[in-house]
Amino acid sequence: MFPSVEDTTQLIRNLSESYSVEVKSWFDPATAEGKVKLIKAMIALRNNNGGRLIIGFNDDSMKAVVDGRPADVRETFGQDAIQALASKYSSDPFEVLVQYPQNDDLEFPVVCVPSGVRTPVATKGEVKDPDTQKVLLPIDTVYVRTLRSNNTVSTSTAKWQDWERLCAHCFDNREADIGRFMRRHLDESMLPRLATLLSNATTPTPVDGATLSAEWLNAGRKAFDSRLAQSTVSIPKIGYFEIAAVIIGEVKETLEPNQSMLNLIRSSNRRFNGIPFFATLDSAPPNGRPHVVNDAWERLFIDLASDWGSDTVDFWRIEAGGRLYEIRGFDEDLSQGLKASRSIAIVLPILRVADALIEAVSIGRAMVPTPEDASLAVTLRWTDLAGRRLSNARWGRMLLQTNGPAIDDTAIASLTVPLDLPDSALAQRTFAALAPFYRKFQGFEVSRKVIDEEVQMMLSRTY
Repeated sequence: MFPSVEDTTQLIRNLSESYSVEVKSWFDPATAEGKVKLIKAMIALRNNNGGRLIIGFNDDSMKAVVDGRPADVRETFGQDAIQALASKYSSDPFEVLVQYPQNDDLEFPVVCVPSGVRTPVATKGEVKDPDTQKVLLPIDTVYVRTLRSNNTVSTSTAKWQDWERLCAHCFDNREADIGRFMRRHLDESMLPRLATLLSNATTPTPVDGATLSAEWLNAGRKAFDSRLAQSTVSIPKIGYFEIAAVIIGEVKETLEPNQSMLNLIRSSNRRFNGIPFFATLDSAPPNGRPHVVNDAWERLFIDLASDWGSDTVDFWRIEAGGRLYEIRGFDEDLSQGLKASRSIAIVLPILRVADALIEAVSIGRAMVPTPEDASLAVTLRWTDLAGRRLSNARWGRMLLQTNGPAIDDTAIASLTVPLDLPDSALAQRTFAALAPFYRKFQGFEVSRKVIDEEVQMMLSRTY
């Protein structure tokens, strides 16, 4: 599944490079050099399990570039020509989509590459310089999105340290296929017994992660309140969703609240929506970008005059010791079409929790030397629920009985998430995390099937 043009437009307004987002200035795709840039980027993004190539922006400032802009963007960067390159030079051909979102009334080409890689993709043909016959794109070469020494991301040929991540993407997608097969052909009552048989007989004594993450949740909220008190912005009374995550296990000793750590946060973000959790928002105004506060990276972003029809109140804090916190105002309270109703859209908590978990796992994984030996203790909190009802807003489905109103004002969920969590297991964790929230609305339940489908749809997009 590809993102919508509206979502891509939001991305270029809050642009930053990551594993799933590559940014390039203008170039001529009709030349051999231009074709090579496109082929390398598309193969690298496919091996990343999807992403987008943004053309026409400076990859340092993330600002639009004037020099080199073609007179007709759609003709120069046409869908058919770019698709032909992906089909001709990829060992495992895949579909791409070229979009043309606008920024300041100008169109920019964005090449969208889908997720679903199951076998590493390599080049199956050469591209040579027409004058010198020098090989510009070698055959049998695997390109990936990889971390440089300063934790920034670039496209490069796969090195030994890249293969584990690449193979993990392939195995995760194959595992998802196996999971779908199991759910189709096994009765649900058999799955718990099968999981018990396949699990290890003994498990280590757990750390009290619930207490650690609950304490960090309250500390994170104090940090948000402190930053808010220092700002000159007046925020109306709204509800909030919070996530506090604490790494249980060894954290990299080299981590410090410096630029390298910020690069790591930026590059680890998987961007499954326009403003994902823990996004750095490098193109935001200076006061909306990350800053070091009390030896940790913080970012407070408030936009109460958005022309998108939905405002934003968002804050995160990440410490080098392995603690991550984010608080975000309910979209329902900040959307022009919903805030008067005092409701909660049924689908939005699913997407919020799934995105918060997957981004926390991705950043946490980058902060530890061995992800298979570490986990995240997570506490989630929803506030200002009393008196609200659930609604079918922003959802293609229709549930006639939505229950409510909520009597309790707060809902809290705690869970432990392994840092080597495959994408195929995200829906199960999301389902477990949401149960304490939904039942506040007089016992309301959302089926596992619905959450599976919504999470899978989210994972199929990259922004």
